[in-house]
Amino acid sequence: MTSSRVPGCQANDLMTAADPPAVLLGGAVNAVSAARSLGSRGIRVRSLAESQALQPVRWSRFISEHVMFPGGNLHTWWRDWLERRSDGSVVLPTSDHGLEFIARNRSFLESLGYRPVEANDDLVLALLDKGQTYRVAMDAGVEAPKAVRIQGVQDLTSHKIGYPCAIKPVEAHRAPPGFRDRKVVVAHDQPALEAAVRAMCGSGASVVVTEVVPGADDAFCSYYTYLVGGDPLFHYTKRKLRQHPIHFGDGSYHVGEDISEAREIGLRLFRAAGLVGLGNVEFKRDARDGRLKLIECNLRLTAADPMIRAGGLDLTQLLYDRACGRQDFQLGPLRQGVRQWDPSRDVRAFVQYRRAGEITTTAWVWSILGRACLPLFSLSDPGPSMANAFAAPQRLFRLNRRRRANAGKL
Repeated sequence: MTSSRVPGCQANDLMTAADPPAVLLGGAVNAVSAARSLGSRGIRVRSLAESQALQPVRWSRFISEHVMFPGGNLHTWWRDWLERRSDGSVVLPTSDHGLEFIARNRSFLESLGYRPVEANDDLVLALLDKGQTYRVAMDAGVEAPKAVRIQGVQDLTSHKIGYPCAIKPVEAHRAPPGFRDRKVVVAHDQPALEAAVRAMCGSGASVVVTEVVPGADDAFCSYYTYLVGGDPLFHYTKRKLRQHPIHFGDGSYHVGEDISEAREIGLRLFRAAGLVGLGNVEFKRDARDGRLKLIECNLRLTAADPMIRAGGLDLTQLLYDRACGRQDFQLGPLRQGVRQWDPSRDVRAFVQYRRAGEITTTAWVWSILGRACLPLFSLSDPGPSMANAFAAPQRLFRLNRRRRANAGKL
């Protein structure tokens, strides 16, 4: 992990009494991390929900106002709310819905005096589409899994797809009901593939079917940067050690690690694509040839943001300062080896890994010894972790009920 120094002051020296408030659009853990970053510096932070589910950010002491989603069309509600409350706030996306909203409404927001984070909006919309993501990678000469876009079961006869294969909604944040808690569905044969496509495309949505890149879960790695005029303000890389559900889930244990190959390929991808602002790309090292293959891109804060901030890189502050027009933000030295551990998710991952014969109890215990940052827990801001703990049983019950219902469709 390296940083390039931009002449000017440190972040704390840039804060003034006139700092505008911030509005966070959507998000879960990402929103909590962003609220803590800005709120701890005295900036007023408001959060707009993107679903009717209770989110932990609501209980953060750094949130001055959390507005629940009343239902209906999310983007229309956000527009109406922001139009009524125009006050020059920085608008910061902490979810894909937030990204899409800013990309489609930048002129509207700016006309009201808001300050949306800087981005190449055409690229944002392209990379929210997994089918276009793979085309962007190919144009940049970056290797990616073989992928085909499918509108329905009838399209399967036109494409030769090997097994196992992964079926993903083209736009993850617009996945059909019942599939929003799953990154992918894996099919090991033709009947399973047809069932998954039929279930996902039932609402008219299209899907992407990709080959599965073989390799252990610790073969996933990510690259983060921020491009201004094609020049990176920093480089940051990390590795995912475990995830839940195993093989196709969200990270439960991460470590900051200098991975030069991910840095080189990621920067080449983002420069070729025309990235403006923050970018993150995830790769997996293919067990067949040892080469990194693109998995997905995110042009926003990710769930690993608490670890990245603990390592000396406050992405939220950078986004905020750039949106305020501050060009001389300076990044300090970055720390390698910082870890992030999600206890509840990683315990469930451990059970699955052990059943699959991929880890022993002793190895897991040794791996979690030592210092690691936790995505929600904070002694100075205990509300989000307490609320999440109380809500966990109900959330697991609903998740298991949806998965049982989906199992009957696949």
